[in-house]
Amino acid sequence: MLIVTGASGLLGSQILLNAARKGDMSLRGIYRNPKSLEIVKTSYIAQGAKDKFESIEWVQADLIDAFETEEAIKGATYIIHCAAFVSLNTSDADSMLTVNPEISENVWSAAIKNKIIHGVHVSSISTFSYNPNEDYTNEKSETKPASLSPYGKSKWASELIAWKYQAEGLSLSTVSPSVIIGCPAWENGTSLIPKKIKKGLSFYPSGETGWVDAQDVADFILQIMPQRISGEKYILNGHNGSFKEVFKDIALEMNCKPAKWEIPYFLLKTVSLIEAAYSRFTLYKQRLSADTIRASKVKRKYDAGKSLATGFTYRPWRKTIITLAEQAKSISIYTK
Repeated sequence: MLIVTGASGLLGSQILLNAARKGDMSLRGIYRNPKSLEIVKTSYIAQGAKDKFESIEWVQADLIDAFETEEAIKGATYIIHCAAFVSLNTSDADSMLTVNPEISENVWSAAIKNKIIHGVHVSSISTFSYNPNEDYTNEKSETKPASLSPYGKSKWASELIAWKYQAEGLSLSTVSPSVIIGCPAWENGTSLIPKKIKKGLSFYPSGETGWVDAQDVADFILQIMPQRISGEKYILNGHNGSFKEVFKDIALEMNCKPAKWEIPYFLLKTVSLIEAAYSRFTLYKQRLSADTIRASKVKRKYDAGKSLATGFTYRPWRKTIITLAEQAKSISIYTK
């Protein structure tokens, strides 16, 4: 049996869908919020796979609870750990630094007790420190925790826990996807990009980063999982591109006007300061932190050479954008 944590998120649900289409093993998806399963159904419908939802066993569990985690993964042969607390709100920083490593501890502790065959830990490119002297970030690039965002620190701490259990005998590998682009059914994360563009997006950040199709991440994980090669780490990246270029590509495919203006740095700083002051006296949560501003400016490229060396092939960027636009249109019609 393959068990996927974070099963109601963009990546976790995509992994389960791709595995269901292969049909070679029983599947269980672990989720926390029942409402999120409706979003998964919408995503599957947009991908022409409504029937696959019922082929998956959906189990609700709080992975912060060690006992619930152990119960949820009983019978697992393989585990793919995608679950994580993700937030750009500065007030959530301490929670991420506590919750994400704790979840990782519970999942991989339970996995080694259950004697699973192999596990895949989904990390992030946010765990790599920025080095202006590097043309491309790769698996050997440095991690300096002090330089990471709160989310990056939490994911790095989570990854170290996974490696601890690998050192204790658990067969495990990790993947670090770049910015994941997938079915835009969710109301957060990258699902918001086509929604914002459709409503009329005038500004774009000045930075550049890596982008990867959720289907490619899912396919790569499902490819390496049965090989049971332990101790390996892979950056998954299908395309390096600026926010300007990516937003333009999506906008043109959706028959929308591309964003015209780069967001001025001083404007970002001003808004951030206003948000910070406002959040001190109200229940408002600050979204535009110093880390967010810095990430929007940095220009980074990611080397996917190690993943390509396994024989894996990423979808052409053009195909990813076409699929994204088609799914956005389907969801728009379905949810009216």
